[in-house]
Amino acid sequence: SAWASDKKILITERIADGSVEIEADWDCMVQVMTNLVENALKFTPEGGTVVIDAQSGKDPSLFCESVEIGVRDNGIGISEKDQKRIFEKFEQVNINQLSNMPSTGLGLTIAKKIVEWHGGRIWVESEEGKGSRFAFTIPRKQKPKTF
Repeated sequence: SAWASDKKILITERIADGSVEIEADWDCMVQVMTNLVENALKFTPEGGTVVIDAQSGKDPSLFCESVEIGVRDNGIGISEKDQKRIFEKFEQVNINQLSNMPSTGLGLTIAKKIVEWHGGRIWVESEEGKGSRFAFTIPRKQKPKTF
């Protein structure tokens, strides 16, 4: 919140009616949300907004009750070409140079692995110059993991 405050970025939540409770590893979900919110703050100009949303439903690709969580910004957006590769390890698209912030290119890769480990999926919706929304769905109830 200090970073958002310094950039005068408003962070709001939109939680849909009903329960958005999930069974998930707390620390892992904190890591996913931290990565997504930090990216939103990094690429949102001073005075911008970041909206965190959540809703329950059924994701047709998961075949179960799920929760969708998204982080939307009104930042610089991501080209369609770059959207195809941003979840790959060590990938940094040209927009990283605009943020003046160091990056390893691992945040979205880690978020993707965590979401998939929870049986979910993650994606981006973006248009250059109009911002981005990173979202993921995970099942509300987790199946036992085997290692």
